[in-house]
Amino acid sequence: MLSKAAGMDVPAAANSLTIAMNQFSAPAEEAGRYINVLAAGAKEGAAEIPDLSDSLTKFGAVAASSNVSIEQSVALIEALSEKGIKGEVAGTGIKSFLLKLESGARETRPSVVGLDKALENLKNQNLSNADVTKRFGLETANVALTLINQSNRVKELTSALEGTNEAYKQAAINQDNISGATDRLNSKWTNFKETLLN
Repeated sequence: MLSKAAGMDVPAAANSLTIAMNQFSAPAEEAGRYINVLAAGAKEGAAEIPDLSDSLTKFGAVAASSNVSIEQSVALIEALSEKGIKGEVAGTGIKSFLLKLESGARETRPSVVGLDKALENLKNQNLSNADVTKRFGLETANVALTLINQSNRVKELTSALEGTNEAYKQAAINQDNISGATDRLNSKWTNFKETLLN
């Protein structure tokens, strides 16, 4: 399904899905949810599914332990990608950002107050560039500033990714062409032949 929705080959789609699910220790029955979140993230934001996978490998386990969902994680990646921060750079930055939040004050810990509230509380502190650099470090300062400034966008993206069926919609659109019609015809022909033989 992810392969059809994203126009990717099957091994790449399977790898992307496996990476995402493994980072969050998700059971097999949640595969549909993860497929839809990845497809919707690619549609709503600037990072494509391979970029999402590259980022998730760097911080997915930290997100899971910080009580940050797959939807919120993809929203964080997409919020950064809209500002040109993608792939491993985004993933490493988010990991450092979340770890610093988790080791800080209670009101900015996602595991305690939730990601949305942590970002809101952080934004309300009106930190200067120097404050952000001191708190998050020189390497993570740009990611931290971007996520603080994009906190509303993270919330919007999270809402767009929750409970979606985007993979199925995109797969239907992508299959609604000559190739898709040929595949459906071949499937019907195979079923017809099997009916005759039985």
